[in-house]
Amino acid sequence: MTGPLAGEEFIVSNDEYRLETLDTLIPKEFICDRQIRGASRHQTPQLLHRTMRACLLIIMLLNGCSGEQDMRQFRPPTGKNLQQIDDRSKTKYQSSLSDIVGVVTNEQGGWLQEGYEVHSFELAIWKDHELVQSDALLVLRAVPMNSVFLNEFKSGEIIRLRVLLSVDRERAIVSDILERHVVDRKLSELAKAFEQEGMTAETDEFGVLTRNSGRFACETAWDGRQVKVSFLPEDLAEQLKTGVELLQSGNLSRENALAFAVDSLLESARDWDEEGRSISREEFLNRIEVNAVTIQAEGSFDIWIDDGELFGGHIIQVSGSLSEGLTYCTIAG
Repeated sequence: MTGPLAGEEFIVSNDEYRLETLDTLIPKEFICDRQIRGASRHQTPQLLHRTMRACLLIIMLLNGCSGEQDMRQFRPPTGKNLQQIDDRSKTKYQSSLSDIVGVVTNEQGGWLQEGYEVHSFELAIWKDHELVQSDALLVLRAVPMNSVFLNEFKSGEIIRLRVLLSVDRERAIVSDILERHVVDRKLSELAKAFEQEGMTAETDEFGVLTRNSGRFACETAWDGRQVKVSFLPEDLAEQLKTGVELLQSGNLSRENALAFAVDSLLESARDWDEEGRSISREEFLNRIEVNAVTIQAEGSFDIWIDDGELFGGHIIQVSGSLSEGLTYCTIAG
């Protein structure tokens, strides 16, 4: 933040308000050498938002605006223009809306857009079409200027949303809030599992697993190379069977996964090459390597591959199932 801070003379007034310093807006204990201090990683977005709101209040005082006027002027992007809410990330979004249900975390923040603010929050676990997703989803929604939105959704609350999902399914933009305080036993149980980070589980198949980010994980060998493998906490026994079938039975080799990625993305790699070279299949194969495997529900899995800087440091995702083999490949986050 530039300009006057707490304790420095700064007078803004109109017929109704007089603000002499920013002391009343930003607590002194959080200000030192023009930097916010004393905040945990969960508090920081709230403090930054309060700082932005201080600037907004000053602008409102100078312009004679009111919260009611802000609400009347609230015209966020909708429909085909919904992804403009996230235009600064350059993320690619799907063409149609999806209904999802998820568990809110305490990771929340926001920023200013022209004519509205953006509330960002995270779903620790979520699902669409009854398929549970254990990778966190960053959710964005437009809110009126100067509205109070941080912590509107409480940590642990289950909400149902209509959203525009990103192609990589890592981000979403809210079109409609369909339901608050949803009762969902399955998601509630998984949410409780997130609170048990650091727990371990002893298994015959993969040794000791450690819970991290809501999943059990370990390092294991796949065709002579160490990779990280992770499992959903729900139905762990079935997850372990999938892991054994995938990584230890020889039904699918690491080389098969790498070759599938090359066959799927070779032309894209040539398009990405800054020098315009026609990258060979052999070069592509030599530059990529499997880093991790995520075991999903019902025998499905995702294989995460280091792109060897072929795609600017993005990760390559290869997906499939025990019943259908390798079925999908894309450039992920």
